Amino acid sequence: MQCADAISSRAVIIDTEAVAAPREHQKRVLRNEGDPEQSVEEMLTHEFRHLFMAEKIVAVNKKDAEILKENGFPNVGVLGHMQKALPHSPGWDARRDILFLGAMHDIDSPNVDSLAWFSSQVLPLLDGRLPDDVKFTVCGYINPKVDLKPLTKNPRVNLLGRVPDVGPVYDRHRIFVAPTRFAAGIPYKIHEAAAHGLPIVASSILCEQVGWTPGEDMLSVSTTDPQAFADAIVRLYEDKVLWESIREHELARMRDDHSHQKYLEQLKALLSF
Repeated sequence: MQCADAISSRAVIIDTEAVAAPREHQKRVLRNEGDPEQSVEEMLTHEFRHLFMAEKIVAVNKKDAEILKENGFPNVGVLGHMQKALPHSPGWDARRDILFLGAMHDIDSPNVDSLAWFSSQVLPLLDGRLPDDVKFTVCGYINPKVDLKPLTKNPRVNLLGRVPDVGPVYDRHRIFVAPTRFAAGIPYKIHEAAAHGLPIVASSILCEQVGWTPGEDMLSVSTTDPQAFADAIVRLYEDKVLWESIREHELARMRDDHSHQKYLEQLKALLSF
């Protein structure tokens, strides 16, 4: 970056991938780690220190774009990703069980943290409220260094691991849970589950990231309230009318916000100087 002055600014577009400071701050607060005196604002200043050279800056969602603008970078565009809503997928009656999907690359990852919180704080609260044979499926790559065997002691847990095709997994489950407690960028699994017509109960952090309407596009709950999270799961799992309403709204989100045409429009806007 010491040669930044020699670079023509009109030739540079910087893709931020994700604004990381809020995620790192959330993690520090949860775990009482890092410098307690360092604010999010200070972390953002450090993260954005090289962006002065860019003619345009790419953010992955509106939330990140707003953060960049608030920190003095008005030259921001949004480019998310394409996600095609499936025209047909199984309905409420043909589905069963609860799905958690995400890669477990290391013990410090958001997925491992959220799974640990959910399995210890929320899953026990479903006993006596959902039938015992309603399973909680955990799907996704598991690094051998990440030990999830203790989860299997709970008879409700189905530790599926990595599969060659996630489509059939999405299609046979009734609801999707994403209890993420710290995150940045695009929660791709939210969009993928929605595209498969699978209604979602997610943390308020993820709902804010995707910019959806709580109670309409998904059920959104703070991860500071395990009881409320359990209540939302039971409600969505058992209420067919609510389930179908959430499903229709999230499929509409996919069609309106993540179509091929929408993506091209965003890309053209970024490349127009």
